[in-house]
Amino acid sequence: MKNRPLFLAFLFAVSLSAQTDVLPTDTIPRVNVRLFPNPSHGITQVDITADGPATIWVTDRFGRVRLLREEDAVQAGTPLRLDLRGLEPGNYQVSVKLEGRRMYTRSLAME
Repeated sequence: MKNRPLFLAFLFAVSLSAQTDVLPTDTIPRVNVRLFPNPSHGITQVDITADGPATIWVTDRFGRVRLLREEDAVQAGTPLRLDLRGLEPGNYQVSVKLEGRRMYTRSLAME
């Protein structure tokens, strides 16, 4: 049993090398999310450099969802228009979740 820690370390190393579902970071396409104008007076454009379904939500400083929008087909280069005229002035977070990708969050100031 003196070699047991070495054997367990070997098994751990083998199990790590057997994982095939991890992609190298250079194969993941870059996605940019841009808000304009920022600061905004009510109408904000969200520019996403990716295609496909997306969920967009706006939260206030308390984490309350103030707007939730599901898009079936976002097209890169075609900004989405968000009507935020009902929101009071302050700072908000605009989050975008793209299908099969991570979530992107940007700050938005409402005047």
